[in-house]
Amino acid sequence: MKYCLAVVAVGAVVCASAFGSSCEGLSALKVPHGKIMMAVAEPAGTLTGLSKEPLEGLPAFCRVAATLMPTSDSDIRIEVWMPAADWNGKYEGTGNGGYAGAIGYVNLAVGLRRGYAVANTDMGAFPSVGEDSDALIGHPEKWTDWGSRSTHEMTVAAKKIVQAIYGKGARFSYYVGCSTGGQQGMVEAQRFPDD
Repeated sequence: MKYCLAVVAVGAVVCASAFGSSCEGLSALKVPHGKIMMAVAEPAGTLTGLSKEPLEGLPAFCRVAATLMPTSDSDIRIEVWMPAADWNGKYEGTGNGGYAGAIGYVNLAVGLRRGYAVANTDMGAFPSVGEDSDALIGHPEKWTDWGSRSTHEMTVAAKKIVQAIYGKGARFSYYVGCSTGGQQGMVEAQRFPDD
């Protein structure tokens, strides 16, 4: 979202982004162990096609998708959603359920509506959705990603993205999750308390 001021005397228009950096400019940001795959400014309203139900009542936001590869057999996908205006100054990591394997878009929408810069990960388990975990068999690094590393890697990358877009880091960091998301939160607290 941009705010513009018309300077009538010289016939110029000056625009300033609500962000410290442009959303699209994040495409070039270097993140630890990974690469930004998409950075796009989304308008306020409804987003369809990401979950079973439309995600309604969303504020304008910057949507960033990245792939993180802390090992040669890692493929951790994350998304970070950041409000274009009225950011509450807080970061919220969110968890998954079951075997994960997909981004939790509903979780992202809930946090975004509350003013958080919010992130979610597929836990490096794509395409293991539901009860099918066959994609992880024979891949010990992917099991480590799923069991402990993915949420930490998401958090490190997301905080760098948040810092870049707002020009400052979050004042407070939170985590929300139950089921597998509860396990993610416990591992984060035990192994990566600074996250």
